[in-house]
Amino acid sequence: MNQNWSGFCDRRIEASIQRALALQTTDPYLANQLWARVDHAIVDQAPLVPLFSHRQVDFVSRRVGNYQFNPQWGLLLDQLWVR
Repeated sequence: MNQNWSGFCDRRIEASIQRALALQTTDPYLANQLWARVDHAIVDQAPLVPLFSHRQVDFVSRRVGNYQFNPQWGLLLDQLWVR
């Protein structure tokens, strides 16, 4: 499930998205750089006009361990544990 409401498809951008997703857990810094390039490539082609940029803040108890956040899915509940 994604938010591709316009049905936009560009094979090079799709390949970059797949690379960024694969890098997200092994090299988040490089993945974020790739996501920035993907964002610029999409904006340059202007398939849609974003009306807002969603921000999320999670407050986590000290009793929670292995907290992981995924930029697409948010909090990964199946990965954390609670004391």
